[in-house]
Amino acid sequence: FTNDGERMRIDSSGNVGIGESNPTEALHISSTASDKPIIILENNEAGTGDARFYFKHLSASPADNDGLGQIRFIGKNDASEEIIFGRMLGFSSDVSDGTEDGEIRFITQAGGSEATTLSLKSGNVGIGTSSPSSKLHVVNSNAATQFQLEHASATNPVLLGEDSTSNLRIYTGGSESVRIDSSGNVLVGRTDNPSG
Repeated sequence: FTNDGERMRIDSSGNVGIGESNPTEALHISSTASDKPIIILENNEAGTGDARFYFKHLSASPADNDGLGQIRFIGKNDASEEIIFGRMLGFSSDVSDGTEDGEIRFITQAGGSEATTLSLKSGNVGIGTSSPSSKLHVVNSNAATQFQLEHASATNPVLLGEDSTSNLRIYTGGSESVRIDSSGNVLVGRTDNPSG
């Protein structure tokens, strides 16, 4: 208590509540004020040291793809249900001594289901996949277009993507401009098959 008001509570289970009289975890911080609570990690050392936040999973029997830590972003939908709208997870994808690999995965809600939006794994970047096999690996199962490049003042973005028949298409000004078909033929200004 400070100033005749309860500020912190340690319950019989050892859980600590700050602004929370019924803490449900080891540390439970709660506030009804706007933009609160805020946690500050501050380093005032004059050198190059920095403030740090650690997630540790020190298993006695580590295995590939062990989870190491997770940050969850939770809110309510319009049915007052608590929903995880986004998550950031860390994994030890390979625990072999000398060849260790790690992964950080970003998951977001997409149409009512969780979807892997971005994965940083073993030096590769995956968009729409948790198993990137190259430096940049993009998977889009909902539409043909894979990439969109857009200038803020442009009416139509530049679109680049592979369609369901393995044609690579480039759109500019809202219309298809270039196509490389599945046989390797390049079509400029036309979308039908070349005559020869």
